[in-house]
Amino acid sequence: MAKKKFDINKRSKPMSEVVKEFEGKSETVEAVKIFEQEPTIENKEKAVAAVQSDSALSVASADLLDNIQILFIKAFSVNTLPSNYSDLKREAKYLADLHEVSGIYMAIRLKSIRDNELYKEDGYLDFKSFIDSELKISKKSVYNYIDIVEQVITPKNLISQEDIEKLSSNQSKIRAFMPLFKSDKMDSDAKDSLRDEVFNNLDRKSFRELSEEAKNLKESYGISKPKSNIQKPSSSLSSTLISTHPAIKGFSSNSADQSYLMLVEILKSSGFLTEKEFDIICKNFKQTVKS
Repeated sequence: MAKKKFDINKRSKPMSEVVKEFEGKSETVEAVKIFEQEPTIENKEKAVAAVQSDSALSVASADLLDNIQILFIKAFSVNTLPSNYSDLKREAKYLADLHEVSGIYMAIRLKSIRDNELYKEDGYLDFKSFIDSELKISKKSVYNYIDIVEQVITPKNLISQEDIEKLSSNQSKIRAFMPLFKSDKMDSDAKDSLRDEVFNNLDRKSFRELSEEAKNLKESYGISKPKSNIQKPSSSLSSTLISTHPAIKGFSSNSADQSYLMLVEILKSSGFLTEKEFDIICKNFKQTVKS
């Protein structure tokens, strides 16, 4: 017997009735029915799990899951806002996680469209034009997601839902290492080792800790230059130094003179000038100003 074709968009029946038509398990029917009556986070997860594990729904599962998602999103409206902080926070965090995970799955599909130039089937000349016309998301966000797919997911062969969720919820930590993954200054073995180390530490180390590690590695590989320790004194501090230092006291208040002396003071405080050299420069400058 040929399998039934399924298009839920052409049906007016509840999803639970559709599950019955495809001879789904009674547990699946019940889970979907409960979700339709009360589309909460918990009920959605139970309905999705039931549909995915029900072999009788192999033909209909994709459409059922799409419609479960649609019904679930519709349930989050301004008219269904929880009245207490605990539920508001729980739903907000859930939706944030949902957004991040969906972004990764979106990028996997968009990467395939880009790599195979499938956007040309709609008449677009390039991938950027496709993004501008077809997606309600910035090109920067799209490329950030695709970078994660190309530099982390594909090389590490991450395919499990658990791994994707772990990566999705720690994207800011991963992005700190992206210049290293994309650099030609690291060989493939070093990159593989770094990917493993970073991925294993996503839940163990803070954003600050991993960012510091990424910064040090980028400097050691010459991908970024270390920041200079020379710091310009604040205007108030500089004014104090210029007005109180014995070698400078009584100098002209001319802005050019003040700027020159400020530069000299910076050089001295940074260790480029000794106290003696500093005094000599100031003495010579004082004589120049007087003449």
